[in-house]
Amino acid sequence: MQRSNWPQEQASEDGEEEDDLWFLPGPVEEEAWDMPGPKAGRAAVFDPRPWLTAEQREGQALAAAAAAFAALSERLTQMGPGARRRLALLETAELSWAGGLRLSPEKIALHSLLRLPAASDDAQALELAICGAGRLTKGPGPQLGLADFLGRRSSGRDRLDSGVEDAGPGESHELLALRPQGAEFEQLAAQWEAALADLQPLHPLSRAAAGFFAWRGLGLSGDDDVIEAAVTAARLGAEGTRGGAVFMPLALGDALLFRSSGEAGTALPRWLRAVENACLRALLMLDQLAEWKNRAALKTADLSGRSPPLLIEALFAHPALSAEMAAEATGISKVGARRNLGIFQDRGLIRETTGQQRYRVWTADC
Repeated sequence: MQRSNWPQEQASEDGEEEDDLWFLPGPVEEEAWDMPGPKAGRAAVFDPRPWLTAEQREGQALAAAAAAFAALSERLTQMGPGARRRLALLETAELSWAGGLRLSPEKIALHSLLRLPAASDDAQALELAICGAGRLTKGPGPQLGLADFLGRRSSGRDRLDSGVEDAGPGESHELLALRPQGAEFEQLAAQWEAALADLQPLHPLSRAAAGFFAWRGLGLSGDDDVIEAAVTAARLGAEGTRGGAVFMPLALGDALLFRSSGEAGTALPRWLRAVENACLRALLMLDQLAEWKNRAALKTADLSGRSPPLLIEALFAHPALSAEMAAEATGISKVGARRNLGIFQDRGLIRETTGQQRYRVWTADC
């Protein structure tokens, strides 16, 4: 510091103007040091105010969506876990189309139970869909911690040391590599949870919508993964539900919604219409399944043994079954499952979907 002041003192002695000493640093502005450093406020990450305003305008749409969801939840309570599992598979299949994976519920069901071999691309898509279907119906929700809900470890070193067990249920390392991990994930998760806390005044259906677009904005699942964000929102939407619904169906109502803009004024009304339509579609599907179940019970009443009722329950809970799957799901022998499937087909209760003589697959003929 002493050396840097010498030219200024010498210049003063010579009568030179200080303005001519362009190579010297300017005087320190005390006010600049008093200012706080840059801080990223919550509003810069996600602003809840537009969503609060949008919900006030969409009271009628919110009431209609909430009523449809309540009716679906009550129906699921009456029909049991098989109906909930089937609905989860249908919702996941629709989500796969939104994410560009294009999977059918039958294919997801077959792979989830039998782990049939598939091409590498198909296998990864199926694993992602199976994992999504499981998170729709099982385990703690995202409110209790994203790391547990998503099955992500907090430490990159832990992931390297743990081997294959690191990947969440049904996930591969290649899929995980595309998503934020470790400290990056923890930081993004904290920002998302802070945004969710600001959204507490919203109804759960509206909060799920805002939470989905906040998730997308933060990039918690990378650039292209739609399923993870949508499954998280589906669990958020069912918060506080007392009936049998543990997730809010949405893709069944509007699968293209997940690629739309996140502007609250247009996104929320479309989201609520999608919830209502998805719940009404699910109720229609459950009505058809209930009618089929009653018809199947009547048409197999003359059959003895425990196999026919068990097979009816398995066909009710799964969109498609092979003989091996039927045996696995019911605990009966493969020979017994194949024989009973033949009887069910002869009586018009199921139809074969592959047209093959081997590796055949049946579905309920609703």
